[in-house]
Amino acid sequence: MITEIKLIPSVQEFSCTGDIINLTEKAVEFDFNRENEILSNGARYVKKSLSELGFQSGNGEVFLVTVRVCENNEKLKNIKSNEAYTLQVTKDGAEVTAKDIPGAFYGLVTLSKLFEKKNGTVSIPVVSICDYPEFPDRGQFIESRYGTEFLTKENWFDMIDYFAKMKYNKIIVSLYGCWPVQYDYELQEYLFVPFKNHPGLKTPKPRKYYSPKKGDYVTEENVLPPIFAEDFFGEVVAYGKKRCIDVEPMFNSLGHNTLIPRVYPKLSAKDENGNDTGFGFCTESEETFDFMCGLYDEIMEKYMNPHDIKSISIGLDEVLDSIGIDRSDMKKKFSHLCKCENCRNYEEKELVIRYIIKICKYLKSKGIKNIYIYQDMLLYSYDTINEDLKKRFVDEDIYDVAVIDWWSYDAGEKLFEGRIGDVNNIFRSTMKPMTGYYQWSIATETNQNIKECVKLAKDLNFEGVRVYTGFDYCYDKNFLYQADVIWNTKGLENDCFEEKYAYSFESSDHKKLTEAFVAMSEIMRHDNKENHMHNVFEYYMHSYFRANLPYPRNYPSEAFVSALDDEEKYITYLENVNQKAGFALDVFKSHLEKSPMADMWILNALQYKTDTNEFLTLINLYKSFGTDTTQHELLAAVKELIVEREKMMSFAQMVKIEANAVWYLRNMSVMLQYLKDLESFITDKISKGEIFDFDIRDQYALLSEKSLMLR
Repeated sequence: MITEIKLIPSVQEFSCTGDIINLTEKAVEFDFNRENEILSNGARYVKKSLSELGFQSGNGEVFLVTVRVCENNEKLKNIKSNEAYTLQVTKDGAEVTAKDIPGAFYGLVTLSKLFEKKNGTVSIPVVSICDYPEFPDRGQFIESRYGTEFLTKENWFDMIDYFAKMKYNKIIVSLYGCWPVQYDYELQEYLFVPFKNHPGLKTPKPRKYYSPKKGDYVTEENVLPPIFAEDFFGEVVAYGKKRCIDVEPMFNSLGHNTLIPRVYPKLSAKDENGNDTGFGFCTESEETFDFMCGLYDEIMEKYMNPHDIKSISIGLDEVLDSIGIDRSDMKKKFSHLCKCENCRNYEEKELVIRYIIKICKYLKSKGIKNIYIYQDMLLYSYDTINEDLKKRFVDEDIYDVAVIDWWSYDAGEKLFEGRIGDVNNIFRSTMKPMTGYYQWSIATETNQNIKECVKLAKDLNFEGVRVYTGFDYCYDKNFLYQADVIWNTKGLENDCFEEKYAYSFESSDHKKLTEAFVAMSEIMRHDNKENHMHNVFEYYMHSYFRANLPYPRNYPSEAFVSALDDEEKYITYLENVNQKAGFALDVFKSHLEKSPMADMWILNALQYKTDTNEFLTLINLYKSFGTDTTQHELLAAVKELIVEREKMMSFAQMVKIEANAVWYLRNMSVMLQYLKDLESFITDKISKGEIFDFDIRDQYALLSEKSLMLR
């Protein structure tokens, strides 16, 4: 049982005799087609697993790992799925048999997880496994958002190895995406590949954060994403291919798009007078169509065709009017709809559908087999994912390549905005739940969302599940849960994944560790259970421009007001999270053997505990100030909070990927600098002998230039 529970994803059929093979002094050797790079990488995973356990191949009896690939495999003749394999472990060695190369690769991946070390001895159980995936398409969509832009080539390669060991076979990379102003009064725009004919399309970024390592602020301007500056996306695609992962591009066209129409306003939507707005697109313009096709051409020719990638996502989500676009007039609302003479002849729905048809026909003519389109505008705004649209796609000869990518990141009644009954399989379809997205702020969990989405995808016989995420190891449990249930949907029927996950760690007390993961799951939930730490108390959600609020926002005062206006709700919540995070933190420190992933969980718990402690402490000081708390006691308490936050940030800087640490530390720095501003304010008043009010409801006036610089 312990052996099987450690296998994530779960295998379909497993039997174990109970016998254990001691590998001490054995010579572990391999017999496979070494010219095949995919199998060679699978063998490397096996060797690395042994090496991490301290195993060194000896000179004694040979333990032979044999890999055989045969299309007409007798052992797998009744299994229709591709990527199927069997794995037999006996006293003489391990044998992987498969119908295809991916199946053999996944057999080696499973083998790499069977080794154990007890009392200094490395061993493997005698087992028989027959395994195959239930969804042929198993992917992670990597959003182009805070931290992702700074990932190095090595980070991308590590990501591919990490996901390959979970048996994902797709990584979809957002090469282009844009959001309104959040930080630095700048639009949040991301472009991950350069275009030779459009050198003006680039998205340099600032890096501003307090570095505990330096003991000072780091401020850098105009840093280009390494993947853009070094133009290594093609290398990422090639690296994935050798590990059974197709790395596919997503390049949004109508939604999440400010860079192109801003740089090339002649392509943008027109107002009633025919003037360029610099926002949206004139979709009926041949110039717009030719421009977008030119971008897609370069992506295909440079990054896809050399590696036989036949799939691309064209987005089309959240094609909406927006404020926070023009820094000189942040309240101005920009319309995405073009009102030129040609466009105003059509309803909005028709304009979007005509654009989809034109783009899909063009991409299909270039050999693309799968074109992924988000459902939200077609479903929520136009109610058009129906038989009429299907007929139109059939008539236009794009039905075979168009794939609806159904996304929803909630659960329960909120799943698909309450319209779960409208989710259908009229078109080829994939499902997109969320594994994680806010790695720059505070780690969250959406495994209920994953569970409900995967069940729906299974019931509707969808082609796969391509999850939305921002890559960070803080989401390890989410990634593994997703991998588990899309490979083998039996996992949907039980709720014991925390126990299964606990056994993926070396621990002195797996029962206690399971309890800690359950506690973290309860406080990290962010689908059908409100995560107030993320939504109310952390800075990130206060970074958005709101027309009725000052900008930069009055944080943390806004959060204090929310808590004080409903103390029964929020104070109780903060106390509960603080208690559970503290419990988990103690368990992680006491019962997890040292490892990078153990450190990540210590950080997750530490942040929830540190954040809640700050808000509880400051709220209590606010209530008692002037009666039970003196100015000097307030100052001492604030100094202690600064020490604890710097400890957390120092630990984060040590354990986070540097690329992600940049934005994580920037968001952590906002609260740190507020505390330092508060410390300076109190110190100044005490030195002058002045009486002051401590009103946490509105402390905008005491924010320093450093505080505002971070926002």
